[in-house]
Amino acid sequence: MAKNSLKVIVNSDIKKSYEILEMREREKIYEQIYYLIAKYEQVIPNIRKNLRYSSLFSDKYDRSNDLKRVIGCLEVYKANGYEVFEVKNTSGVDVRVENHNTVNLDIEISFDDIRNEINNNGYLNDESKREIAEKIDIIEGVSEIEDNPIEKWNRLKPVIQWISTSGVDIGIKLLSLVIKVIENH
Repeated sequence: MAKNSLKVIVNSDIKKSYEILEMREREKIYEQIYYLIAKYEQVIPNIRKNLRYSSLFSDKYDRSNDLKRVIGCLEVYKANGYEVFEVKNTSGVDVRVENHNTVNLDIEISFDDIRNEINNNGYLNDESKREIAEKIDIIEGVSEIEDNPIEKWNRLKPVIQWISTSGVDIGIKLLSLVIKVIENH
């Protein structure tokens, strides 16, 4: 193909892409991105790099910036004398994400300690103390069963749901018991 013909084609695609951007019609923007990638991928190998077009027909993301990036690649291709080139990351920023989720809890409490704290709590009435003591007994019972953590968790779900409706101080104490029981399988 003669270079003059290539110039006409690239200029035409750039002009049409700018017109589509001005229309702000999401579907046409998507179609133009696909069209340009399919057409120029062989001469601009990294043309699809850093684009979010993979789920192109999602309404959650405006892909105008993707089309602008593709237009930029075409303009660089044109400025490079229509030679094959690769788009380089020129931002100078390397991002390295390491995600390590580790939770280490050292819970040094006993069932008797919690029972004593509840019994000595002057703000709780006798009915509340009895109800909390029942929940502590259930947690302690599960701690004595030789189950894996998932089974223990499943057995304790009703208690955990009850804890979620209790006050924060009681919740913290009982949840620490639940964690201790599940960790010590």
